[in-house]
Amino acid sequence: MILVAIGKTSERELLFHRAIKVFRDITKMPQHLVALGHHGSGAPFIKGADDINVSITHSGEYLCIALSKDKVGIDIQERKDIDFKKIATRYNFRAESLEEFYDKFTLSEAHAKVSGNGLAPSLHLADQIKGKVYHIIPNHTLSVVGEGESVFIF
Repeated sequence: MILVAIGKTSERELLFHRAIKVFRDITKMPQHLVALGHHGSGAPFIKGADDINVSITHSGEYLCIALSKDKVGIDIQERKDIDFKKIATRYNFRAESLEEFYDKFTLSEAHAKVSGNGLAPSLHLADQIKGKVYHIIPNHTLSVVGEGESVFIF
């Protein structure tokens, strides 16, 4: 199971603590005070909860936090009218529409967070990535890569 918390960027700490509480309630894990930290690489982790994996993303006014007992990656992008074919060509992946571009791009970004290998290698594998793409926030594409179904809280 992957818990995905979606909120406003301005409510980062509140959203984080709410997500942790809900995750622990669902998984029946003991409650204790935790804090969000970042490794030297910038990757987030939860201080005091080594048993929970975390991934964070934001775009526009939205912030998304994914929590799981397994490795997890999440990415959200606000869809903008861009020259997607130029970017797709640069990174050697195929996209026939703006929506397909954002679907593959966010999946690749989420996969890169799980693998730790960076975005470029993940873009080359975009058609093979096992993950889910969601269009549940207007004008945004959200992708989650990890084991299990996603459960959303807003």
